[in-house]
Amino acid sequence: MKFKHIFTCAALSALWMPSLQAAPPANDNFASAAVITGNTGTQAGTNVDATLETFEPSLRYRSIWYSWTAPATGSVTFDTIGSGFDTMLGIYTGTAVNELTTLATDDGSGGGSESLIILPVTSGTIYWIKIGSYALSHPGAPTMLRWTLVSQPANDNFAAAQALPGDTGTLTEEMVAATLESGETTLGNKSIWYIWTPASSGLATVDTIGSSNDTTLLIYQGTTLNSLASIVSSDNGYGVSGYESQVEFVVTSGSQYYVRVGSYSSGVTLPTVLNWSITPTAVNDNFAAATAITGASGTITGDNTVSTIEVDEPGGGLKSIWYSWVAPATGKVVFDTHGSELDTLLNIYTGTAVNDLTLIGSNDQSPHSDYGESLVKINVTSGTTYRVRLAVPSYGAPGPLELNWLMVNKPANDDFADAQVITGASGSLSAYTYEASIEEVELNANNNTRSIWYSWTATFTGVMRFDTNGSANATTLTVANNNDLENLNVVSGSHADPARCTFPVINGATYRISISTMDEQAVKLNWQQLTDFVPSVISLGSTTFNATEGGINASITLTCNVGTISGAVPAPVSCYLFTLNGSASSDDYAGTYTLVNFVDGATTATISIPIYQDRRFEGEETFQVRLTNASPDVAFGLSLATVNIADDEPFIPLKANYTGLSQVFPYDPALAGTIKINATGNGSFTGSLLMGSSATAPFSGTFNAAGKSTVTITRKTGGNVLLNLFYADNGNRIRCLISMGGKTADIQAWRIIFGGTVEMNEKPFTLTARINRLPNAVGDVPKADGFLSITVGIKGDVKITGVLADDTLVTAAGQIGGYDMLPLFVPLYKGKGSLCSDMFIDVPDFTNNVFSSDLTWFKEPVPTDKTFKSGFRQATSVDACQYVYSKRNPIIHAVRETQGAADILIKGPGMLVNGATQVFRLLEDNRIALPLNPTVKVTLKFAPATGFFTGTYQMSTEKPTPFKGAVFQPLDTASGFFLAPVPSSSLISSGSIDIKPAY
Repeated sequence: MKFKHIFTCAALSALWMPSLQAAPPANDNFASAAVITGNTGTQAGTNVDATLETFEPSLRYRSIWYSWTAPATGSVTFDTIGSGFDTMLGIYTGTAVNELTTLATDDGSGGGSESLIILPVTSGTIYWIKIGSYALSHPGAPTMLRWTLVSQPANDNFAAAQALPGDTGTLTEEMVAATLESGETTLGNKSIWYIWTPASSGLATVDTIGSSNDTTLLIYQGTTLNSLASIVSSDNGYGVSGYESQVEFVVTSGSQYYVRVGSYSSGVTLPTVLNWSITPTAVNDNFAAATAITGASGTITGDNTVSTIEVDEPGGGLKSIWYSWVAPATGKVVFDTHGSELDTLLNIYTGTAVNDLTLIGSNDQSPHSDYGESLVKINVTSGTTYRVRLAVPSYGAPGPLELNWLMVNKPANDDFADAQVITGASGSLSAYTYEASIEEVELNANNNTRSIWYSWTATFTGVMRFDTNGSANATTLTVANNNDLENLNVVSGSHADPARCTFPVINGATYRISISTMDEQAVKLNWQQLTDFVPSVISLGSTTFNATEGGINASITLTCNVGTISGAVPAPVSCYLFTLNGSASSDDYAGTYTLVNFVDGATTATISIPIYQDRRFEGEETFQVRLTNASPDVAFGLSLATVNIADDEPFIPLKANYTGLSQVFPYDPALAGTIKINATGNGSFTGSLLMGSSATAPFSGTFNAAGKSTVTITRKTGGNVLLNLFYADNGNRIRCLISMGGKTADIQAWRIIFGGTVEMNEKPFTLTARINRLPNAVGDVPKADGFLSITVGIKGDVKITGVLADDTLVTAAGQIGGYDMLPLFVPLYKGKGSLCSDMFIDVPDFTNNVFSSDLTWFKEPVPTDKTFKSGFRQATSVDACQYVYSKRNPIIHAVRETQGAADILIKGPGMLVNGATQVFRLLEDNRIALPLNPTVKVTLKFAPATGFFTGTYQMSTEKPTPFKGAVFQPLDTASGFFLAPVPSSSLISSGSIDIKPAY
């Protein structure tokens, strides 16, 4: 048994020894490489007992060699798929094992532990293929080498570009063996070329949709590779999936285009799909082919789905189309794209070439647009051609477009009084609110900026519905049944898109309908009679509500009568209640704009409005409450009410003097005047009224408990004057409404007191004031400065003297009243007009004796039969400070005999001596015509107590020119100034005398 065991081991040893001594494979060394041939093939082998020779390129262990001569230029794939171990693969060129060039090596790209290499090859070149083992410990195993050669595409190079047939087509081509030639773009690591000559013009679409590799697309024009002009390119194009590419560009029939398809991918196969087509572009795609549109208004539809952007085209965005419009008249025109249902860009230009246009107006998105439509309003000139460009933003989508245009003027029915009459039980009309406005007293709870009005008279008793369906944006629709705009009784109101008003009507009654909008827009009004509908009606509970200062709020009640629709109860209804100031303001109550809901069958509602407490007597004050913006198909009964606020402070008449200045009676400047009132402690008063040239008319009376009184004055020159007087502003002023002969004026008579914080000087002081000129004023306004001397007493009494530029002498006297106001009224010279104002004494600066004021030069137009004489109203201002005479730098002003006028500044102290004549020489550096070697003689006389002066001015041999003026000392400078009433047009500079214009 033991012997048998020994025999068995010996036998095994005998079997093993021969394998240790076996020869390596025949192709173990480079010099004995096995030759393989053909475009494709498979070669089995083994690396059992293979070795590495000296200087062999390192590929780890147990290598064997093959030799292959490329039968064609192209791309070859070598792999070891099917081998029985972890292989490594290398490809080389060269003639000796120690002089080889490594082209590629791989470990594992064939899947699992097998290798794969793809590389370009050149026909006739010998390639050495080496298979090695990754692990030294592996004893070796069978090997498998596979190879496949794909020939280089025929259109691999630009010069061999393949022609694309027709305007539309698809083809597939293998790109695995494609290359890049010298000078070619590196967008992709291989490329193939096509040449395309389309038979049609239009928008070309070229894409690689359907390809299985990462493609790029470039379109060129040119004749040689290094002189190509790029038209468009794409790498993973917009609108396609994966790594496919797509381009769009305009093609012209008969022109040649080069299409380069590139790829970033590597693989055994790279099938690439190329698709091309042409779609005719919009007829007005280009500026030169703009579609002509005509007329003062119109609408045209277009489509920019197949359109482009030209070279040098302005305006931005994508896919534009063009229109051309010649203005039929001078005025304003609105272009918009409402109805397009696209986000649009709208540009308006003038010009004759796409690269030389002037932008007139543009818009991306009009206010309140639904889809991003655009609107542009511009001024246009008759006969001028305007270029209209429509496009979409860079992020937008193209599609059907609508362009509307309308020349606009102020609507004839802009005002309530000019409402357009509409008729019939049903109808529809289109309009616009361009250039429309909101009247001052118009109901405007939604802060709209423009409105138009209609008038409709019912020919039946029943129910009507008005709506704005079809309007460009949201509107406010208001229906009233009275003819008083300031106290409009609204029977229905709605603010929505569209707005809708449903309300009962009475045969023969006239209803006013208003459409108001936030912005300028197109609107549509539709109306129809309803026969199966009874609207819900919301109504205020009373025409008046009462409240009292000091805690008793205004309680506003509302009622709702629920209507029916074909027997069904409508949805819950609502409206808004808001307040409007009357004699009461935000100091007296809490204004509101609040929603009132009637839900769960409710038929009543109550809104409480807080009333504020104060500590001053005001008498009874009022404000209004109104209803607006009801839910659809809800009408109003009573929609307007007055809230009375009772004053809880007793009336205590103040003992004080008042003085006031009336406004000019309409068309009758001669009736302007002043009023003076003296109020005693028991509520009685006396006063006097001076109007025009009439004698002063005295009057007297007594204020009632509410601080009101009515007085009739009989004028000596004929006619009676009715005064309605009442206290206001806690007794700081008395308001006087003066009526005579159907004319009314308003006087604010202020208490003659200074502000309580002002400390007056212990003695009177004098101010010298300049009434600033209006050199560009219209009318008989003095166009140069005037000046006033204003003396202020310690009790606020004021005396004014002075002269205006037209030699009008100013003499006035008065008292500084409440809020430090000083009434002033001066008729202009020879009836040219009037200067009327309340001068304002600047309280913070009063201790410095400074005041300023805004004045109004005016002359009301005077009717004469059917015509009006021209009038004017120009604002000016007054600047003044305390008079302090200074001999330094007075300015002298005079009108020259031969040319212009001059202000002369004599520099240096004491240059002018009172009562003396001095001669000055002007330098030749001047810009007006002057006598040769001109000299100036100035004679000056002034009164130091007031600063007024007179004198003469003579240049060379010209006649002496008289002048007059005043000198005063501004508080913030050390110079004296002359305030002159004559403009100047001359300017001379010299070392010691400046002649310059006042403006």
